[in-house]
Amino acid sequence: MPSPTLQQFFGASATLVGGNLTLDLDDFADVGLSNTATAPGDILAAIILKIIANTPTDAATTDKLWSVTIGDPFISVVRDNEQLERSFPVSFYTPFTASVFDPDAVI
Repeated sequence: MPSPTLQQFFGASATLVGGNLTLDLDDFADVGLSNTATAPGDILAAIILKIIANTPTDAATTDKLWSVTIGDPFISVVRDNEQLERSFPVSFYTPFTASVFDPDAVI
């Protein structure tokens, strides 16, 4: 199962240098984020949508083909029918022998 690149997860301009992850908000315009967004929730939502949009699937089985996948959202009406809650299941694939979740062990 292949691991995605930084650019597949975080956009074409994403870099990781010296422990610093740099993202360009313009890379998230295709999923609806404006480059003036400052709310952390907006940015996180755009990252999730970018990962969903870029995750390849096996045409024969429709299985996700990356070591980290985000599934279809569960949608609920909340707060007196005034808001929608979208919950996205996130899956991380690790070796079968890993008893405790370790982000360094994601395949």
